[in-house]
Amino acid sequence: MALWNPSNQSATLSGWYKADAITGVSDGGAVASWVDSSGQGNTLTQSTLGAMPSYQTNELNSLPVVRFDKDASPGDNVFNADLGGDFEPGTGDFYIAMVAKFPSSGTQFVMTKADSGTQGLNVFVTGSSLIVRPQTVGGTTNDLNQSSVVDSSFHTIVGRRVSSTLGSEYDGSAFTNDSGSRVNDGNMNNDASFNVGASSTGGLDADMDLAEAFIAVGTLNDEDLQRTSGYLSHKYGLSSSLPATHAYKQFPPTESLEISGTSGDIEGGLTQSISSELTTVRI
Repeated sequence: MALWNPSNQSATLSGWYKADAITGVSDGGAVASWVDSSGQGNTLTQSTLGAMPSYQTNELNSLPVVRFDKDASPGDNVFNADLGGDFEPGTGDFYIAMVAKFPSSGTQFVMTKADSGTQGLNVFVTGSSLIVRPQTVGGTTNDLNQSSVVDSSFHTIVGRRVSSTLGSEYDGSAFTNDSGSRVNDGNMNNDASFNVGASSTGGLDADMDLAEAFIAVGTLNDEDLQRTSGYLSHKYGLSSSLPATHAYKQFPPTESLEISGTSGDIEGGLTQSISSELTTVRI
């Protein structure tokens, strides 16, 4: 049975960025583009050499990461994609997910889709906390806050909005500031520009290693929330950080087996499938 991946859930992926999908770049080399594995064509690009993040091989569970180095030059180490209409949830449901490490404190933007940083989606580190904030014009609405994210370890992070209510997971557990009543209907249809590694205005660079990230429009239900954190945790060797009660603590999620036809056809198909699996094991 095939392993589950983000394309198997009901929400529609707008962008899917995996460091292990980058080709043609050696260890420590500058990354000019990060291919979009969602099929939407929303590849992240950076044309300025001095502003390109770097490719680091064999950093996490024998897999590479993209490194964003915060420094004194604003706008360095940032990617941008024009999402067009591919990520326009409006005030509706959406989600984001990533595996990342944040080694230093201070104000730094992880990803943004916002008009001058005041309206839209803002994901950022302030002090030592991670904030997921769909923000409205001229003011701050309810957001999610995970404390103590600044350390030397990688973490799985999933943030979602379902029926105007925010909810998130950090290493498979709810954010430290997630009361279950985080009402937020900030509109995210304002800007097609999507930045990774800096604010919407090109400043407040992130200091982070990013192994994988994806964003999607639609509802991430409770089951797919668990699958998402399970998928990321097992792929990157982080399952030990999941709580003991997590559905995918021991094993990664797999695709559901769908069978249609008459009872005889189904029985025969299952027998053949099981026989094939046994044969494969014996070989």
